[in-house]
Amino acid sequence: DKDEFLSDFRKKSPDYFSKSRSESKARQLALLQKFDRKSIIEAVLFRILIGDGDWNIFGINNAHFTGIKNFEVLDDGTHYFAIPYDFNSSLWVINPQLIFNRQTYLNSMTKFNQKWKADLGGLLVDDFAKELPSFIKKLDKIQGDVHLDLKQKNAISEFIAAAAIYLDGP
Repeated sequence: DKDEFLSDFRKKSPDYFSKSRSESKARQLALLQKFDRKSIIEAVLFRILIGDGDWNIFGINNAHFTGIKNFEVLDDGTHYFAIPYDFNSSLWVINPQLIFNRQTYLNSMTKFNQKWKADLGGLLVDDFAKELPSFIKKLDKIQGDVHLDLKQKNAISEFIAAAAIYLDGP
């Protein structure tokens, strides 16, 4: 679990936590390089889809690596995998009447990429565009799921439309 991961990480890298924000950020970026990028991108895309801002894998905005929130880390020995959980703050749960639209989704996708360019030196930007089509295919498959209500199915359709616009570029 996350606590075990952080404890193990602290033991392996006691000098990771520094007083300098720039040193801390550089080390956080180095750690992010060890994550499976597809798992990060899928977690971010899912978070955008359901309107959930209550988790953070990056921790970049914090002085230390304590910004990790509401995701588990799976370590296969070569990479770390990000697995988000705890969706009680997602707009799909809090406000199921909210209608998601393609412009909102497009804005969120663009915002993440701008933030990655600024805060992560462009890390993940290319991966985002590369993984988006496979995420869309997965969404296409679940659209017929009987457990989704009409608003959720519409939200998925709007997300897919936004993704197509995003991939076509400005």
